[in-house]
Amino acid sequence: MCALEARPRSPRAGFTTLLLIALVPTPRGCEARSPDVSDSTWCQAVPAEAEACRAPGRREMRFPNLLSERRESQVSARALRWGPLLRSSCHPDVRLFLCSVLAPQCLDRFVQPCRSLCEVVRDACTVSSSCRAVPEFGAWPSEIKCEVFPRGPEGCISETVNSRNRRKDVIHNCHYCRARQASSIGALMQTFCGHDIVLPVRLIRLTPAVPRVIIAETHNTSMRPAISAWVRQHAPCAARLARPYPGARFVILGRLIKEGHLDVQSVYAWEAEDKVVALGLALWPWHKRSC
Repeated sequence: MCALEARPRSPRAGFTTLLLIALVPTPRGCEARSPDVSDSTWCQAVPAEAEACRAPGRREMRFPNLLSERRESQVSARALRWGPLLRSSCHPDVRLFLCSVLAPQCLDRFVQPCRSLCEVVRDACTVSSSCRAVPEFGAWPSEIKCEVFPRGPEGCISETVNSRNRRKDVIHNCHYCRARQASSIGALMQTFCGHDIVLPVRLIRLTPAVPRVIIAETHNTSMRPAISAWVRQHAPCAARLARPYPGARFVILGRLIKEGHLDVQSVYAWEAEDKVVALGLALWPWHKRSC
């Protein structure tokens, strides 16, 4: 038993005990620890329900977590509630951030997420969920307050490089519900050069009675799964663009992100009489080599 655990039976005994504590060498098991990790914290296996927070070399978490949860059952219950958000693709760093709060890595000190990481994940996921026909998850967890985290960037978990480069793209991902008009061939080609994907599509509203049932047609067979998934996920936006049969033609600009998801960043209308867009698409296979 550590000397610090002795309990005096009387005031006088207490005086004697305090003297003994000062004179007896501290046992090996009671050595002082890092000031960040007190005697009231400990490491334990990440619960099975928080499997998303496990990784090679990261099988344990430190209790209590950043939500002051001290029991495995509390972490498990919250992991189930956050499950749809943990599995979502609303932001590349959504899992990194949530796991740093829910199941902090078992290090010799607590490492909090930076405030900027919290804010960019919160903003992107809130926008992404509100733009989808069927939201990936419910409301953003009310218990997460970004202002409580350190500003950083030193001493806290910050955004990844790819995440930082894509910050504006992710936040504004669903906001292209109004198609742009091509002003000139030069401006159009310059815009094309800024995107990985330049994809002509036709969006057809299947029936006026069900305006969100949209069919996407494209001659690029390799892109059909990605554009179909985008239409399903962003049906409110696609419904505004689509028209009844034979539909409306557009040029979708964006990039492919992880797991084949299409990140649409801009949409150009392609009317039958629009010679600028037609010429731009004809020239694009050659012009993109010089971008």
